[in-house]
Amino acid sequence: MKSTVMVKEIYEAFKSVGAEKEMASAAAQAVPPIENLATKADIAEVKADLADVKADLADVKADVASVKSDVASVKTDVASVKTELAEVKADVASVKVELADVKADVASVKSDVASVKTDVASVKTELADVKADLAGVKADVAGQKGEIAGLKGKIADLKGDVADLRGGVYRHLWLMGTGLLAAMVGLKFFD
Repeated sequence: MKSTVMVKEIYEAFKSVGAEKEMASAAAQAVPPIENLATKADIAEVKADLADVKADLADVKADVASVKSDVASVKTDVASVKTELAEVKADVASVKVELADVKADVASVKSDVASVKTDVASVKTELADVKADLAGVKADVAGQKGEIAGLKGKIADLKGDVADLRGGVYRHLWLMGTGLLAAMVGLKFFD
């Protein structure tokens, strides 16, 4: 328990105005000891310290407000970066899809080129065969032309023979006709 010091002047002052002994004692004990009392200078110093604390508190509040603003700005920047990152991810996914399409197109073109090369090789082979066949046909045509020329010559010979035969047949018929006529008439032309 704290010991209290009674301020004698206060006690006597209360007693002098007619306060009872217990009341004057309680009033004298209610006043704190002098070493616990502050002077006007102490109070002014405390007020100055309090003003400094209030100023520091205002600075801290301003710093907190600035930090809150910076945090809000960073949050906005992070949200913006997240949005841009999502767009980049979407672009990358789109490029991957397009790249897969291009790869498929390239594979298709490679397949088509290989098929065309095979077809070209086949056509070259067929063309070589056709050229060989054409050379054979040209040789056959040349041979046939030679045979036709030979046949034309033979036909001309045959026409000459036929003309000779006709002439001979006519002559023979004439001779026969005249011989027959002579025989009929009894004439003799030939001995």
